[in-house]
Amino acid sequence: MSENRGVAARIARLLVQKDRPDDAVALLSAWAARGPNDPAGQGLLAEALRINPAAKAAQQAFERMEGIAGTHTELDAAIERFDVAELERLQKGLESPTFKRAQIGFNNNIRAKDQVFHIQTEDSGLNNPHVITHLFADGGRVIKSYKRIYAASIDTEADIGAYVRQLMKAQHLEMVFALRDGRFDAILAGKAIGGLEVLEHYPDVDMSKVSGKGRARKVDADGREKSDEAPPAAAPPTISTPPPPPPVAAAPAMPEPAPVAKGAAAPARQRSKSGVVIAPAGAAPAARARRARAAMGWAWRSSSASPNCTAAAWR
Repeated sequence: MSENRGVAARIARLLVQKDRPDDAVALLSAWAARGPNDPAGQGLLAEALRINPAAKAAQQAFERMEGIAGTHTELDAAIERFDVAELERLQKGLESPTFKRAQIGFNNNIRAKDQVFHIQTEDSGLNNPHVITHLFADGGRVIKSYKRIYAASIDTEADIGAYVRQLMKAQHLEMVFALRDGRFDAILAGKAIGGLEVLEHYPDVDMSKVSGKGRARKVDADGREKSDEAPPAAAPPTISTPPPPPPVAAAPAMPEPAPVAKGAAAPARQRSKSGVVIAPAGAAPAARARRARAAMGWAWRSSSASPNCTAAAWR
């Protein structure tokens, strides 16, 4: 009981915000008199009397809570109306986040009659409950507008947010088909006046134009329906493997020095003009290196003996 009374208090505040104070008073009075005369019930009754001190349902709730006999016709009607099921229905609709703000609109550019039109559909929210669709041409000139008021559906639709979104889709699609079917040709030709048209019936959209679970098909820039199927994926690019690099030629092997037979005479050594010993062609590399170092030492000693020697003299 205390939980339901808390829900009743929240819903009553929302009803007041929606300019429905009489319903708020009836709801508060019903749930104040429905339970025990405790602080929670007294709080509901006090809020009902604050909203409208002259409300008969609130006065009768006070009498019943205090045990005063009398005729309580208005109170009994409020109790019968705002039962637990009605309280749950109002809670689902009024406390839904989609109820508190306008729905996101639709904007599309449509190519028809060899020119581009713009169609815009928007919701004004539950404080001003209507959906309006505009057809623009010539860079902003309004050709036609459709408007539907859904105030009566707020109390009858369990999920008013979903209802408004579906209404917007249907009305947007209705304007697209009307343009495509030539209903505005006389207006475009200057032979008729467009303007705003307030409609009371639900959008007259052919259900064959709807696919899936109540979802409208998409329309391309030419006003034709297009499939939601994704285009086939492009084949992955072929990656060619580069040819292997050509084999690198092996460096030629160094010739081995000719072996010297035992007892054979060693090749004669020769000296250059500066006195450097030139190793025989067949000498081993190590032997040639030792003779080169020895020759360099000899050249240095010979040059240092001269008083005019310089660093470049022995190089």
